[in-house]
Amino acid sequence: MIRATLLPATRLLLLLALGLSACSEKTVVVSGPGGVGGVLSGVVADDLGPVQATIRVESAERIFGIDSSWPASLLTTTTRPDGSYAIDVPPGEWRVGIDAFGLPGQQGYDDAADVYWRVSALAPNWRLADTLSVAPGSAREHLDFRFGAISARVSVPTEWLDGRISLLAIQDGDDDDPFDRFAGGAGAEVSGPVVDLSVPHLPAGTYRLELWCQFYDFDEDMYRAESFWLPRGVTSSQAEPVTVIAGARVDVQHGVSLEPMIVSGTALGAWQSIGNDPPRVFLVTPDSSVARAFDADATGSFQSYFSMRSNLKVAWSGAYSSHRSGVNWVGGPTFERAEIFHPGPSGNIEAIQIVDSGLAIRFVLPEGVSIGSPDVSLYDQDGSYILSRRYDPGADAVEISGLAIKPYSIVVRQGFTRTAEWISQWYDRASRQEDATLVTPGVLGGLSELQVNLERGGTISGVVSDGADPPPRDYSVVLTTDQNEGVTALVRGAADDGSFSVLGISPGTYRLGAVRGQASLTHRGTTVGAYWYPGVDNWENAQSITIVGTETLEHLDITLPPP
Repeated sequence: MIRATLLPATRLLLLLALGLSACSEKTVVVSGPGGVGGVLSGVVADDLGPVQATIRVESAERIFGIDSSWPASLLTTTTRPDGSYAIDVPPGEWRVGIDAFGLPGQQGYDDAADVYWRVSALAPNWRLADTLSVAPGSAREHLDFRFGAISARVSVPTEWLDGRISLLAIQDGDDDDPFDRFAGGAGAEVSGPVVDLSVPHLPAGTYRLELWCQFYDFDEDMYRAESFWLPRGVTSSQAEPVTVIAGARVDVQHGVSLEPMIVSGTALGAWQSIGNDPPRVFLVTPDSSVARAFDADATGSFQSYFSMRSNLKVAWSGAYSSHRSGVNWVGGPTFERAEIFHPGPSGNIEAIQIVDSGLAIRFVLPEGVSIGSPDVSLYDQDGSYILSRRYDPGADAVEISGLAIKPYSIVVRQGFTRTAEWISQWYDRASRQEDATLVTPGVLGGLSELQVNLERGGTISGVVSDGADPPPRDYSVVLTTDQNEGVTALVRGAADDGSFSVLGISPGTYRLGAVRGQASLTHRGTTVGAYWYPGVDNWENAQSITIVGTETLEHLDITLPPP
């Protein structure tokens, strides 16, 4: 239930704000400071009366930087005990605002408006503010800031006792700023079945209300947080709008009717035969408004509390995969096509069965080539990253669980610091993801064998010197593509004689450089401080080096300037 109530002490303020709008601002001739300036004045008030606040007067002229701007001039003052203010300003064009963070009772959030600007209705954007022209000896009066408030009485479930609850007022974005704006909030400890909350100092406008609660879940032995748009259970776009009027308090009463249910099932399959951790389970309402994630236990069983009685879709992923895009939906390849589970006669959802599959990836190497420590990464068919595993030199294969019976693209990489002579590849022997052969696990609940044939690559070797004896050792050698696509290989340090070797290079054209200390991998070919073969200080003038097949290019020496 929502109703707007004007408190007796503020009815006059509201009449002044609404009924006298035609004459709410006037210009009179006064004697400003030294007769050369003007005066801006007004009142700050809310539904309870005067408000103590900081007034901010900025010049309309802005100084623009790379990613922000600031006023050319700034003046501030504070309100008197009766909420009034007056400030002397030089002649010119000004905008008047109020420091929102300085308002008493407001919670400070990073995305809150830091200034409310004085316009026909308050706005959190200086671009929308009124521009006030101040002439010598003039005054602009009735530049008032009048706020409303929202009070809410919330009936909460017993599960939330001893937790903390917060009520947030959210405004829709506009053409100038399309993102939702947090306008204010209030919080309180949950000590009983009813909690009273008040969000003060809200500009007139329409808001949506979001309720947050953090509490201790004794069943899960952990702290949990839940959030709902009011009325509870709807998405943000369906939330009930609340209209705030300047000088008025809106009373909102909501009962949070928590009808929890238990969701249970089993997770079986490849993770058990490998000895990996059990999968992570995701519960999501069909409209995506409420979700929960948790891990199955060591036996694969899971039983979890869900905060509302609802139909659900269920997903799972390997325990070592934290990427939301890498989950597998029960009953379908995507969220939209996943199976919907319905509460049974008991009000719970029971007997969900998750069965994961896996891959055992084994490597075949050319004669005389060592394996090193390759990284294996899997991607969905749409290119979304799922997970990575590193080869254990003491193992027979890289074993991966947490997979569904669907296509994946697989890449085997050495990384930047090449320690072996084989070439990184997308399965099967492709240089690009779009050319990879897709792999689909073929054993539901078990491991499918996959053989990856690694190929020998080329080698580049040389010596880094700087005219000193002994040669330098504290340097890095970097190899970039000839198309300036970034660093593809890195060798840190050198032998006693300054020599280096870059192994496992794919056929192609490259440029070779060296830099003292640690090379920056965040830069592309223009690595800071690098000297490029055969001895130039910029990447553009470096000589291109072409690798064909498995050839070895020697004596590619680089001379650094003296230290």
